[in-house]
Amino acid sequence: MELTIINSEMLRETRHAWLASASHSTHEAFLTEYEQLFDVIEEGNSIGPLNGRLHVPIYYGVQDKGIVRALVQMVQSQRGRDIWIKMTDLYMCPEIELEVDTEASTADRLSVFTTALLGVFGLTKQVDGADTVKVYGRTEALVTFLRGMHDALAVFSSLGNMPGITVSIEGRWLVFRTGK
Repeated sequence: MELTIINSEMLRETRHAWLASASHSTHEAFLTEYEQLFDVIEEGNSIGPLNGRLHVPIYYGVQDKGIVRALVQMVQSQRGRDIWIKMTDLYMCPEIELEVDTEASTADRLSVFTTALLGVFGLTKQVDGADTVKVYGRTEALVTFLRGMHDALAVFSSLGNMPGITVSIEGRWLVFRTGK
């Protein structure tokens, strides 16, 4: 799996596949939520490379064997000389969202999330002057997950396994800073 830039054709194919899958849900708002997501992306021209596009949401895909398994919403922000890459949301494909909670489905979700996070780290290295990655916990479950991740990463950091990187929680954000 990898985080990839989405182009118009990939977005069109993903929209078609995800809406077809979402239409099988018995939840009345499920399909509408995905339709709205794709409408927002298309109307905002929110695809393509992130670098240099400040304060606007841009979507990348978590792709596995040519199939987009998740859409990652990111925003590049600047305050003074500080440049941040914020991962503000992660939209899993309907197949993942509709999976029954099992050990295997949890591992699948974690794999997608980890791929997205590592991809965002990679983008941060490519963006001139960026030294901070922020991951937003939109739901209480995600905030709890991010806090647990922070605790584990704090142990790694204290053991010297993450030289030059500090990890903190700032409200609903899990924050990684490099010593650039």
